[in-house]
Amino acid sequence: MDTQATWQQSCCLQPKRQIYSHRRKRRRIFERRILQSEGGRIIQTLPSNIPGINSIQFSPSGNEIVSAGEARLVSAWLTDSCERYNLVPSLQLSSNVNGLAFSSDGSQLALAMSDGSVAIWDADSGEHLQDIRAEGEAVYALAYHPDGSILAITTVDGHKGVVEVWRVSDGALLHTLEEHSGTVNAVMFSPDGAWLVSAGRGINNSVLRVWDPVSGELLHSISGHVGSFQAATFSPNGGLLAASGPGKLIQLWRTDNWTQLKGIEHEWSVNHFVFSPDGQFIVSATFDGSVSLWALEYLSE
Repeated sequence: MDTQATWQQSCCLQPKRQIYSHRRKRRRIFERRILQSEGGRIIQTLPSNIPGINSIQFSPSGNEIVSAGEARLVSAWLTDSCERYNLVPSLQLSSNVNGLAFSSDGSQLALAMSDGSVAIWDADSGEHLQDIRAEGEAVYALAYHPDGSILAITTVDGHKGVVEVWRVSDGALLHTLEEHSGTVNAVMFSPDGAWLVSAGRGINNSVLRVWDPVSGELLHSISGHVGSFQAATFSPNGGLLAASGPGKLIQLWRTDNWTQLKGIEHEWSVNHFVFSPDGQFIVSATFDGSVSLWALEYLSE
């Protein structure tokens, strides 16, 4: 699927396997597209001039596409009508937004703020529920535990990346995880909530850390290529862990024994990727403006 873009910044998948992508040139968003995964047909085009989108997601119901970024904007589009509205009033945001995460039931929306806070909102009513103040300078990424009880965030303490685990109900800090020597770019829970994975930079290469989210114990470390992992995610059944850096390769591991599988090599650098809801495909967005759909059947040890 070639979207004829300057470059594809990111993509996400709806439960119905519709692909949402947005393209950008310099710091201006020109167009958002919803594609049908079978055949790559463009279903809807959402024109927009919103600057600096840092994160996009379908809501858990699949009825809205939500984006957040600069200009203190959190916007949503209804997927059936393309109607756009501001999900969170911009005047109530303390800074620009680096990332967003829905709770698994779709009731809460958490925003990673560049001023070092996490703002939690009611995703239906737009009511501001609470703020969490990180120990670091800014919050870059975040993820809800599948049961919604805890929230993991990435922040920076000096020049070192840190993962903080917070209890949502009372805003209590449970763990500060400091095994990364460099930046931490992504954090995610396994689908069953048993593992918390942080992705970023080690001393000489990229690294993934696998944690017990209850005890804060480091369970496993995975080293990758030179540089830093920029993104990582689990397959829907938790059987695979995939990660990518600034290069052309998506790397994959089996989570039952952490065996590395054949990776997915691209012609251009990978900006973002996601698994399909059924776990049969990976969708990737690359620097040349393409959105690619990869079948995982061929993978072998």
